[in-house]
Amino acid sequence: MWIEQLKNGNYRYAERYTDPLTGKEKKVSMSNVKKNKRVEKEMFMKLHEKIELKLRKSTAKLNFSELTAKWLIINSKQVKPTTHDTNYYALKQVNNKIGSVQLDKLTAAMINNVLLEYFENDDFVYTTVNDRKKLIIRVINYGLEYGYLTDHTLPTQITIPKINVTAKKDEFKYLERYELATLLNQFEEKNMVEEVRLCKLQTFTGMRFNEMVSLDYRKDIDFENKMITISKNYSPSKKEFFLPKNGKVRKIHFNDEAMQLIQEQIRFDQMKMMKSNLNRENTLLFRTNYDNPYPLQSMNKFLKKIELDSNKELTTHIFRHTFISFMVEQGIDSRLIAEHVGHSNTEMIEKVYSHFTEKMNDNLKRAVNSVQFF
Repeated sequence: MWIEQLKNGNYRYAERYTDPLTGKEKKVSMSNVKKNKRVEKEMFMKLHEKIELKLRKSTAKLNFSELTAKWLIINSKQVKPTTHDTNYYALKQVNNKIGSVQLDKLTAAMINNVLLEYFENDDFVYTTVNDRKKLIIRVINYGLEYGYLTDHTLPTQITIPKINVTAKKDEFKYLERYELATLLNQFEEKNMVEEVRLCKLQTFTGMRFNEMVSLDYRKDIDFENKMITISKNYSPSKKEFFLPKNGKVRKIHFNDEAMQLIQEQIRFDQMKMMKSNLNRENTLLFRTNYDNPYPLQSMNKFLKKIELDSNKELTTHIFRHTFISFMVEQGIDSRLIAEHVGHSNTEMIEKVYSHFTEKMNDNLKRAVNSVQFF
């Protein structure tokens, strides 16, 4: 706060503040005939009440969806593209429910009801809903820090009941061979040939899905030496290519079956290019009719409709894990597997080896118990 004496002998008390919506500096002022410590203290309080009122009016125009958009811009500069994509799609689901709510109308009860719906309508497990809660609180704390929200008790009032708590899940989910065959058959029955090739190629190579759909078949695939160069990872939310997850370009081998799949997909793409008049310069191996990489979200949506007796949760990542499980079964060194799939260490591969050792021990016990020596 600063004080100016006016020509009429009165005093102007002024204070600056930043409008969170525009980022511009603004000023508020009030006049008084006196200037002493008591008046200065009184005017300081009144000016800050005036600023708070203006901020409330300003931020009241903003809704929760707009706040999340602002937070995501900051978040994109702090985390890896894959993490940002996860946050983006999680908040998109939240915004489908409360995105249009004005910030001055936002309450903890609204947010708690949204989180409760994830249990009741979507059958989410506790850890998933808890992660969603933490993400919402991060957005709200951002809003409080930058003046978009004023109720500092709001984050403390957001709670979820401890339901749908599962025992610690086996983090490594993969498909048995018969399950993979069932899944592919269901796609084939619907004539979803491109989806079949996506599933098979990911299983044969262990690539991440967004690495696979980033492949340019002219630049990244060496047919003579049966090598794929993985140099890009597509970010659906930013619609840009970035380096692979660990920041390193790698080369992987592929077998004859993968070679046949790739050649089939190239022919398929060329037919699609002529039929839909697609860009001839675009040689992505898997692309949409809009010349974009095949979307991860669409593939996961199709996988949710697949029915397996085991009721395993199906996402594209399960094919990558299936590749790893096949390599472990073959006794391939964990370091070589980790390098192939782009892991920075062998920790996860060692856990898989441990899992398969236990499985083989169980099989051995059953075999011993079933043997009749006399």
